[in-house]
Amino acid sequence: MNKMVIIILDDVWNRLCLEKLGDPLSVEGYKLILTTRSNEECLKMGCQKLLKVKTLNADDAWELFRKGLGFETQLSPDIEIVAKSMAERCEGLPLGLITLAGSMRGVTDIREWRNALNEFPKDMESDVFKVLKYSYDRLRDTTMQECFLYCALYPEDRKILRDELIGRFIMEGLVKGSSREDEFNHGHTILNKLVKLCLLEATDDWGADAVRMHDLLREMALQITTDKPRYLVRAGIGPQVLEEQDWVSNLDRVSFYHSEIKRIPEGMAPNCPTLSTLILCNCYLTMIPGPFFQYMNNLQVLDLSDNSELMDLPSCISNLESLRALSLRGCEQLKSVPPLGKLKNLRVLDVSYTGIKEVPQGMENLVKLKVLGMGGIHLEELPKEILPKLSHLQYLNLPLCMNAPAEDLTSLEQLEEFAGRFCDLHNFHKFMSSQHKYEKVWCYDIFVGQGNSLHLDTFVLKQRRVIVGDCTIEAATSIFLPRGIDILKIWKCHGLSSCFVENFLSRTTSSRGLTCRIANCDEIEWIVNVPSDRDTTTDPHCISFHSLEVTDLQNLVGLCKGKIASHTFSGLTKFEIRYCSRMKKLFPQAMLQDLKNLEVLYVLGCSEMEEIIGREEGEGSSQSSSTSTIADFPKLKELKLIDLLELKSICEGKLMCDSLEYMKFARCPKLKRLPFYTPTTNERPFPSLRQIEVDDENWWERLEWEQSHVKTLFQPFRSLEEIEDDCWE
Repeated sequence: MNKMVIIILDDVWNRLCLEKLGDPLSVEGYKLILTTRSNEECLKMGCQKLLKVKTLNADDAWELFRKGLGFETQLSPDIEIVAKSMAERCEGLPLGLITLAGSMRGVTDIREWRNALNEFPKDMESDVFKVLKYSYDRLRDTTMQECFLYCALYPEDRKILRDELIGRFIMEGLVKGSSREDEFNHGHTILNKLVKLCLLEATDDWGADAVRMHDLLREMALQITTDKPRYLVRAGIGPQVLEEQDWVSNLDRVSFYHSEIKRIPEGMAPNCPTLSTLILCNCYLTMIPGPFFQYMNNLQVLDLSDNSELMDLPSCISNLESLRALSLRGCEQLKSVPPLGKLKNLRVLDVSYTGIKEVPQGMENLVKLKVLGMGGIHLEELPKEILPKLSHLQYLNLPLCMNAPAEDLTSLEQLEEFAGRFCDLHNFHKFMSSQHKYEKVWCYDIFVGQGNSLHLDTFVLKQRRVIVGDCTIEAATSIFLPRGIDILKIWKCHGLSSCFVENFLSRTTSSRGLTCRIANCDEIEWIVNVPSDRDTTTDPHCISFHSLEVTDLQNLVGLCKGKIASHTFSGLTKFEIRYCSRMKKLFPQAMLQDLKNLEVLYVLGCSEMEEIIGREEGEGSSQSSSTSTIADFPKLKELKLIDLLELKSICEGKLMCDSLEYMKFARCPKLKRLPFYTPTTNERPFPSLRQIEVDDENWWERLEWEQSHVKTLFQPFRSLEEIEDDCWE
């Protein structure tokens, strides 16, 4: 059977050698389509048929323009006449129409519309750049214009992480605020406006918020920056040698972001007295000539990050007294940094993941420093005089091998983001006591324990996480966690018979609740244990769970004991339990009303587990009691029961869970009955179900069912799989 294969090459700028693609046109049935803005490239490629993409007709152009204005922009008949005149001047160019409409979104005053039309160039001649430039000019905010132009320093079509970009805005002094949080809020406000005005596109990069600049808008930005401000941009370009003649004296910003620089000529020293920003990150640099920075006296931002083979820095860096930001992050072979004592204007210093083992000389003089990144370096201690002198620090990331100096940290009253390790709970307590003085919710990634015990984890900022590992915790010890905590991990801790309520306390968790992981704590009997003389229903320090994962708690007998607050588990969406060999009953009946938001339930390798939903104390196994009880998990989507050799019952009564999407059953030989139930009035039972995996066909066929027709409903989704222990996700 002959197949037609079509290869599409989008946005071609230069002639391509088809032989490098395997010469697809020599194969019968293969077709090649390319898009380009250059008719000449079509001719060079030998295209057999040329199709010019026509501009939009008047009706389609108006429809696109009107859509770009948004439904919130109400147009009176008079305004509509002016708006149609503006749309007509875009000559049917889609990007021009979208961008121009974005710049007029929300404008309802006819005088402003008439003024915009009056300012609009009359000689478009299908020149999209003039339309785009007009939208840029309408910003009328120099900071927003500068932030927009700054995005052109990145490679074409690059997804730019918002936090990274705003971090650069902060380095440049483009955004203002009395705190780091205020600066980020200002940065997000600017990016939101640029997205709303269609000058940037909102996107994401592996789930993280990002923006992207359309290649035509980037090209327009580069045209603007040929004059004032003056940019030299060679970002994302292949192997190249720096040429001194490109470095004209009136340059403002230079970017070789993610370019391969084969060589910087020996003795090269560009005369760039106005240059304020130089980005040479991820450029495969191995050396920088000694005099390279000699005539860059106005340099304020120097980014040399991610040059993993760079071993030395020119000593003239020590004389860049205007420098506000110096990033050497990821220069793994860099063993030392020139003296920094003269750089008293420095606000940002990042030496994370470099090879340095000593504090840079003169660092105690950097009294304006706000951001200090030292994560991932082999530095075991800081000289005592340094941190107290850096009183303006807002962001501090210390290496995992260092015991964070709790006493020195207490002097950093402006600290908003912190990552570091405390060797024991005493030092952690000392630091936390100082932070509880301030009514602020900050970002942190804190490890408590010995560094060699925590090698599996790396620091991640922009979250609120505490990891406690390999510590001895006395029964009467109360550990106050930081405000707004998102994630708590407790690992290989000794002396705990329960985690909550007596030991781990929090003034507030995050708004969505706590993600908690507890593993290898052999003495824990209960996750939440409320003493008989205590009522936690109104306790502000009581934890509220969002996700709970427990692993290898060999003495665990139950999740909770005593009178717990209903909100403790009411927000729980995911629960995983593995290898807890003493536990016989997972959920007591009294807990069911608090599990309405549970979406994912995994139970693995609990060798003594007999019931998922336990019977009431004293309840027998009579038919009347089993049929009268209905357990409802309205949001449950995933259920996995694996290696539960003693499991006899999921639920003695009926189990309603109409949101189920996926189930997996393996090696549960004593489970004889599935209690799934759907009311007869339900016309579409289990509408989201897509797969049921089982490891034993005979086991499935012998099962008893609460409702026989449910087996018929499930049958099309069942598949026989060999399910391993390590399939746990």
